[in-house]
Amino acid sequence: MKKRVVVVAPVFNSSGYSNHARVLLNALKEIEDKIDLYLIPTQWAHTNLDTNEFENKEWYSYLSHKHQINAQTTKFKYDISFQLMIPHEWNTELADYNIGVTALVETDKISAEYKDGILNINIPKKESVIKKSQKRIEIK
Repeated sequence: MKKRVVVVAPVFNSSGYSNHARVLLNALKEIEDKIDLYLIPTQWAHTNLDTNEFENKEWYSYLSHKHQINAQTTKFKYDISFQLMIPHEWNTELADYNIGVTALVETDKISAEYKDGILNINIPKKESVIKKSQKRIEIK
């Protein structure tokens, strides 16, 4: 059975987080035959929706629709989540394995309240990755 992977991110906005989210989704698209992918689009601060055409925009809408169907009917818990947002918004109950991705601040320390329930925290600046667990997920 394929791992159910959800990305929570401001994919449809015009911000740095939005660009980062699209890069992540496009990378996951390359292994879509091995995972069951979903999207929960969010709003990023007061940024506008990106009305320009960008690569895979229709596919992102499809992934969002898949999540909406799950939320309304099946309501299963995801196996893996990637949550691109600020730490206090991370949902530790969304999946069995939660990966928080944030710009946060440039530091090598993080408050315990931000990392509880999140197994990996990825700060996309240089090599700053804070790991709570060495647990590995194998995608077959």
